[in-house]
Amino acid sequence: LSEKLKMQFFFCVLAGLVVEHRIFPRRSSLSCRSTRFIAATSTTPLVPTAEPTLADFQVTDAPKISNAHIRSLDKPAMLYLPGIELTGYSIHRQVAELSEDFDVRWLAVPTEDRTNFSALVDLVIAAIGAEQADSGRSTYLVGESFGGVLALSAALRDAKPPNGLAGIVLINAATSVGRSWPAQLPQVLDAVASLPAGLSEATYAAIATPIFAAISGDPLQLGGRRADASLPQPLRTAVAVSRLAGQIPLVGELPSSLPLRTLAFRLSMLLKAADDAKSLKFGRLLLPVQILTSSDDRVLPSLDEGRRLARMLPNARLTVLQGSGHVPLLEARVQLAEVLRKAHLTSRVPIVKKDFVNDFNLPSAEAFANASRSLSNIRRWTSPIFLSTAADGRRISGLGGLPNLNQIASTSPVLFIGNHQLYGFLDLPLVVEEIYKQTDVLVRGLAHPAVFAAGSTTANGAGERGVETRAGGRGGGGGGGGG
Repeated sequence: LSEKLKMQFFFCVLAGLVVEHRIFPRRSSLSCRSTRFIAATSTTPLVPTAEPTLADFQVTDAPKISNAHIRSLDKPAMLYLPGIELTGYSIHRQVAELSEDFDVRWLAVPTEDRTNFSALVDLVIAAIGAEQADSGRSTYLVGESFGGVLALSAALRDAKPPNGLAGIVLINAATSVGRSWPAQLPQVLDAVASLPAGLSEATYAAIATPIFAAISGDPLQLGGRRADASLPQPLRTAVAVSRLAGQIPLVGELPSSLPLRTLAFRLSMLLKAADDAKSLKFGRLLLPVQILTSSDDRVLPSLDEGRRLARMLPNARLTVLQGSGHVPLLEARVQLAEVLRKAHLTSRVPIVKKDFVNDFNLPSAEAFANASRSLSNIRRWTSPIFLSTAADGRRISGLGGLPNLNQIASTSPVLFIGNHQLYGFLDLPLVVEEIYKQTDVLVRGLAHPAVFAAGSTTANGAGERGVETRAGGRGGGGGGGGG
């Protein structure tokens, strides 16, 4: 850094210390636990208040569903499925705003617990069913990283989604973990675990601490809070830096919150679950899905994966979190509640997937007559001639050489095979119409699925499947999503 930048940084830190300790002194009479949600609920949190740490969200005994400190029993439930740390820590800064629209809870798993992935899926499905049975409320799953794989697995494990599941939010879903650098970590963790006791833990702490710090993203965003926007820029930066300074000891605690053997177990479990997810029938999930991907994720190829998922999930929309890292819910710029409102998540409904074979109804005489009239210009422009081959091999004018379709169709289905010209959408209707006129049999045209998909829309009829929007950073318009 230049001397000028060093001095600016020094005065920013100094200003932050003055703001924290002189202008806005802490209340010494309150403990960390009693003040841990001040930053999430206060309207003017101008100073770093005592905030919760990962340790505050740890549970014991067995995996459980934990409720947020703010209850909204008249709202639909939101079940947050966390990343590999498997606590509610990453969503805690979003709870106050989310509680305006949802009753928020999260999955938490004890550090030493070794529950397998299938059992976690069972737990999530049971929680959704219990909520529906007990209160009649629907549940929205919010799966971040590891939790994204868990959410998709819970929704698609059976032929139909769990009763009571209303929609899914995927945040940097780790379905792509096999294509990322964490896929190489198991060998490293095994090597560290093989070291003598004491040396193993020290080596892990030395490796894990900078990795955890680096993957978190923009430090000023992690240290900032949304309410800081009312402060002038120099003071805003100073407060963020001061918060970061206060959190430095907490960074060193990360390896103890996610010990070596716990990380190795969960990473191995995630890699297998992500690989198994390749066989999930994504096209069967007709519930609304909102996909959030960070543009600057240093852990997973989230942007590419988000677009891939948007193409595969029939009722999905994609939001790009511009400038965000792997843990966007901890960033000041990300307002999950606002993103979901703009996506109209709670007002969207499952799409009704049409079965073009079983859902077919014969057109009325009036509908057929209207369709015939619409072909009059094409007939006039092209003057089509119809020929057929008689049983003795002679080619005759008209369709008298066709077998008796009514008689054949009474005993078994008939597949009428022909060959259209270059522009099949012009001559196929003429063939259908002429066969009907001469034989009183209505044949149906077969087409590639792309022909039907081209006209498909989402439940709101807007044709927005896979639409991509952007949030955070400097904003920007939507880009082309996967159709």
